[in-house]
Amino acid sequence: LCFHFHTEALGIYLAGTTQGVIHMCSYSNRDNSLETFQKHSRPVSSVAWSPFSPDLFLSGSSDGTVQLWRRDSPTPVLGFSSSETTVFMVRWSPKWPTVFAALKAEQLEIWDLKTSTLDPTVVLIAPESAELTSVQFCPDTDAVVLGDSHGEVKVHQLQNLSLSHNGQVTIRLLPPIFTGGDE
Repeated sequence: LCFHFHTEALGIYLAGTTQGVIHMCSYSNRDNSLETFQKHSRPVSSVAWSPFSPDLFLSGSSDGTVQLWRRDSPTPVLGFSSSETTVFMVRWSPKWPTVFAALKAEQLEIWDLKTSTLDPTVVLIAPESAELTSVQFCPDTDAVVLGDSHGEVKVHQLQNLSLSHNGQVTIRLLPPIFTGGDE
């Protein structure tokens, strides 16, 4: 259902399956997986290697959870869930090693592991008549781009994306600074 190529190890990639299993694979070993990771009880819809640590990756599933994995362990390090609805996408922030986004049809969640592992730092609810379909952090600015089922693209600025006095990242999602669509 999904795959993501390793950011540093050429030829290594993750593949998420309908059975809830994640396989770490290699171009050089096409017959077998290098490792198998299993925690999800439903299909894995998204996987993403960390841009900061070559041994960490995230997975999102229709079981409503996000799992944080170490490459060398068959069990997740941490699991995250704010609701039981499908997680369509997970994306790491390109700027902050502890920040990631989890996209569900009804909401965008931005998590900061330094702030909390129990609750997302920011939750943006989708408009009533639309479902959120894609998310991406902007690499050169403190913003996130969201796509929805109406074909609209919105850019939200992340405010206060900086280290506070206690070393934690504080984030606030502002209203869209750009909206584009078919209208």
